[in-house]
Amino acid sequence: MKNIVEDYQWPSSDIFARLHRKYHIKYQKKIDIKLIGEIESYFQKEYGFKTILFPSARAGIASILRYLKIDRSKEVFVNKWVSHCIFNTVGRYSNISTSFKSPDIAIAVHKWGIEQKFPRKKNLKIIEDSVDSIILSKNNMFINKSEFEIIAVHKIIGSIGGGVVITKNSNFYKYAKKEQMQNKDLGQYQSKRKFEEYNKKRTFNTWLYHESMNTFIDYNALLDIKKNLKNFEINKKILLKRKTDFKNNFNKIAYFSKRLGPVIPIKYETIKNHDLMKKHFLIRNIHKSKIDFEKFIKVYLLPVHFKISQEKYNFYIEILKKCI
Repeated sequence: MKNIVEDYQWPSSDIFARLHRKYHIKYQKKIDIKLIGEIESYFQKEYGFKTILFPSARAGIASILRYLKIDRSKEVFVNKWVSHCIFNTVGRYSNISTSFKSPDIAIAVHKWGIEQKFPRKKNLKIIEDSVDSIILSKNNMFINKSEFEIIAVHKIIGSIGGGVVITKNSNFYKYAKKEQMQNKDLGQYQSKRKFEEYNKKRTFNTWLYHESMNTFIDYNALLDIKKNLKNFEINKKILLKRKTDFKNNFNKIAYFSKRLGPVIPIKYETIKNHDLMKKHFLIRNIHKSKIDFEKFIKVYLLPVHFKISQEKYNFYIEILKKCI
């Protein structure tokens, strides 16, 4: 019988994230500008640029595409192996290409903190997709000279939802802040379904089609994000410690960057016992190098984020030792 490995890529997906907690939901169309401001100020202070809060990262990407007037006459580069939510979002507005020839806009996917660097092309707009990255230095922002950096809040603090767009474009900031006040009915509906599904311990898959259209952050989602903001520093501290320890002991078998990701990619070719590894670790693909974004390699993922207990982390390390 084939083993099924629990998806541990992010805190919000990990089985430990649920902890049998129940949410008591108050449905209201209240726009809590003060609470939105508190959350945006938290990330703006952390990253040093204007920040807009959205109900999800894909909603932020969609807002950028609308602002840039990206439509079916345009082409958006997205590399292979990215999350289906990017294809869903981009596909609603434009044409997707996985060949970097003559796109009008490109999405640089810094998945799990592994940086992706594009060659400079005249008039090419770039979105830095850093959804699950904790960026340690302001100097490491916008590495493709972009004006937009995307982070999925729930993938770094373990909240139900939330995403932020960090931007250097003041006109987009004004545009996005206006969008933030729209779609109240859709925003409330989606938030209701998310929390209901969460309480039933089911996968959130009922609102994906409309996710890119939503810009309204429901009051319940705001409270949940605010409550979990403390996890940002907790997660960063744990990720730093585990990354440092891992580099000191297993430096040659993994891929690292200047950013912190929720997992550490393990080089597939360094593993000798694949049967045992496949019973406990996810297998995914990453781009071969920071600048070689059309070639990919297979990796195992070692979870290191804060929802993985030290006991569970030690267990993964012991399995890894047996396999290299």
